Amino acid sequence: MAEIQTLREVFRKEGLQFIHKLFDNFVIISEKLNATRFCFEKSESGELTFFKKDGKITSIDRTLSRLYDQPIEYIESLPKDVINQLPSGYRFGFRYFHNTSPINISYDRIPLNGLVLTDIQNSKGKVIDDITILNPISDLIRVEKPPIIWYGKLDEVQKTRLMEYLRTPED
Repeated sequence: MAEIQTLREVFRKEGLQFIHKLFDNFVIISEKLNATRFCFEKSESGELTFFKKDGKITSIDRTLSRLYDQPIEYIESLPKDVINQLPSGYRFGFRYFHNTSPINISYDRIPLNGLVLTDIQNSKGKVIDDITILNPISDLIRVEKPPIIWYGKLDEVQKTRLMEYLRTPED
């Protein structure tokens, strides 16, 4: 999943030609949630393994911090038939909200079961962030769908307005 801080950064780094090419592609823009990264993976045998931003959540992690107990317990409590419907070898990535201010930003509410599905990663590292795949899985495991701001191709008016924005001085 490619993350950018601002469109201006991309414009400065990659240039005008890249932006024109970018605007001609299918575009998915999602809100970058300011919450804790949490993932799980289902093995071929159906065993679940849990991950944080920088690696596997170990028993030591769980002993030192109870931060991940709620999402782990929720995923482990899903019915077997739900777990069986999930593909093996894929890592399901979430943003976890343990409260309405999980890191620096305050939100109006906690998402469904405290989790927002943001991506799925296959065993080769390819990230799937297509809402036609993520939304049904979000419904299946009863978590919040990804916060998509834009999904599709930009029309000429949108492209023109974005280019005007990029050419406007920041100050």
